[in-house]
This record gives sequence, structure tokens and C-alpha cells, in this order.
Amino acid sequence: MRVVTNIHSKLHCENILSRIHKSLAQPYSINSEQAIIAASSGITIYPVDSADNETLLRHADHAMYQAKQSGRNRYLFFDTDQDQQLQSRRELLDSIEDAVTRHELRLYYQPQVNINTGAIVGMEALIRWQHPERGLLQPMEFLPLLEGSEQEYIVGSWVIEEALQQLHQWRNEGLDINMGVNISPRLLHRNTFINQLGQTLAKFPDIQSRWLELEILESSAMDNLQAAKNIVWLCSNALGVQFALDDFGTGYSSLSHLRHLPVSSIKIDQSFVRDMLEDPHDFSIVEGVIGISKAFGHRVVAEGLETEAHGLAFLAMGGTYAQGYCIARPMPADEVPPWCKTWQPFDSWKKFDIKNS
Repeated sequence: MRVVTNIHSKLHCENILSRIHKSLAQPYSINSEQAIIAASSGITIYPVDSADNETLLRHADHAMYQAKQSGRNRYLFFDTDQDQQLQSRRELLDSIEDAVTRHELRLYYQPQVNINTGAIVGMEALIRWQHPERGLLQPMEFLPLLEGSEQEYIVGSWVIEEALQQLHQWRNEGLDINMGVNISPRLLHRNTFINQLGQTLAKFPDIQSRWLELEILESSAMDNLQAAKNIVWLCSNALGVQFALDDFGTGYSSLSHLRHLPVSSIKIDQSFVRDMLEDPHDFSIVEGVIGISKAFGHRVVAEGLETEAHGLAFLAMGGTYAQGYCIARPMPADEVPPWCKTWQPFDSWKKFDIKNS
């Protein structure tokens, strides 16, 4: 470990390091054998890095190990901004793991209905975080930071069990509905996923596994199609769980892929549904997905249905199942039973003659 003073700039420091590494890389002889040293260096610069002496040494040491991991025989500067981001992520990961034990995580539920008959077919479970300081956080405010961490598995497993617990309660209250749960591709592809899912289902013996529909993103399924196909097939056949392909249209599924992927539902991405009345291309995409889904025996669901007019257009294309703000916004569990008692589709939807459309 060496402290270099009178550094005028980062470039000045790099010139010194280059000379040091060049000198160290010169071959030399030991007992007539030629030897070459490969050096790795880590550097931090004060006062850009304004830590105390002990922390400065630790930061330089950390940068040195990063230099070794990135290929050796090089030098790297400690990145204070990156370190702050990593520290923030570590703190968030610890906080969200604590949030599970402190019961701060919440599930909100958005109905999925037949917009022609008014039948309520299911609820999609959507996670929220009731943060003690920041209030109710939407999933995009914390879920992306969990990607690739152990906490991603912890939260994903919690969502499935919590959703099944709620389904158990609603079924006992007489609500004849299914439950949809989004799962991350990493959780789906984890070696222990199928066994863990089976163990979770076993905790609720009165819940039929076909009442649970796991939603996987089209893009993630296509990234590793064969693996996704195997997992979906095993879960469907061994456990009886249903699957939906979510955000359909945003990935790159071919007809062949869609035919071989054993899913029960196709959920059209809300961006196409939202703009289909103004954009002829989005209209054609929605209409095409409905036709393809029916051809392969999949139930098709429109996400993001926002107006009565959107619903009429969807019905005219031959679609019937949807979810969106004009039906209901995501709601806490205790608001679901009273909503189910009062929900009615628009009169124009009820009067629409699907047979003659």
C-alpha cells in the first residue's frame, strides 16, 4: 500500500501508474529462468473520495480486487458514485427483507372480468410496499433493485403464499374467482422453484391448484424458450397450475413458439390496448393477437382497458376478457368483496351481440 502525494489530476495519477506497471512487467531472470510479474492496482483519490484514512485504504483495496477480477495486470480507480449506488442498493435489500418480517409488504388486487356478461373470473395480485417513511410505494420503485438478489426470491415466494392465503379466505367467503400472480424469470428458473411451489400449495389443501395462474413475461419466456417450456409443462402437469403469457406483443414470439408453449392465457400488453383507438397498427396487433390466441385455444385478456369505447372495440374484435381502470383500479383485499357485489359492466358492453359481431 502506497500513498502518492502532489497529484495534480487523475491523468497525472494514471501516468504514474502506467510507468509503475510498465516497470513491473519487465521480465527478469531467476536461476537462468525468465519470470514476469503481473500487477493489479487499486486507487482512490482524496478529496474526491472524502473518507477517513482507514476507509480510503479500504476503498483502494476494494478497487484492487476489482482490478484482479476484471483480468489482472491493470489498475482501477475506486468509483465513489458507484459505491454510493451499491451502498444504497445494499441498504434497500436489507430494508425490504426486514419489510417482509415487519409485514410492510401489501398485495393489491385488480379484477379480471368478462366485459360482456359481467362475470368476475379472477384477481391479479400486485405488490406494494407500505414504507414507514415514504408511504405506499409502487412496484417499479423497488422491484427492479431486487433483480438477481436473494431478496428477489424471498419476496417472490412471499407473494405466492400471501396470494394463496387470500384466495383461501375469499373462496371460504363464497367468491368463485381465480388468482393471478406475476413471477420473475429468475424465480421461475430457480432449481428449487417447482418443489417450493408444491410445498406452498400443500399448505392450502382446499385450494385447487388450477385456481392459481402464474404470469410470466413474454420476453423472459422467449429468452430461454426450452427451459421455460419445461418448467411450465412440469408445473402444469405435476401441480395443475395454470400459466399466462404476460405483456404479449412486446417480445418476439413466433407462431411456432406460441403453439408449443403450454400456457392457458395470453395477456395483450396494455400499450397496444391503450392506443388501439388512435393507432391503426396497435388496433391490428390487438385484433391479430385475439385471432392467434383463439386459434391455439388460449384465452385472451386485454390489459389496460381504460374506457367504454375501448371495451366496445375489443368486443367487436371478438375479445371478452379484460382488466383495466375503467373496470377497477388495484384495491386492498378488504375492498374486493364489496366491489364484487356492486360491479356491473357498461350497458353497451352487456347489450353487445358477440354472436353476430
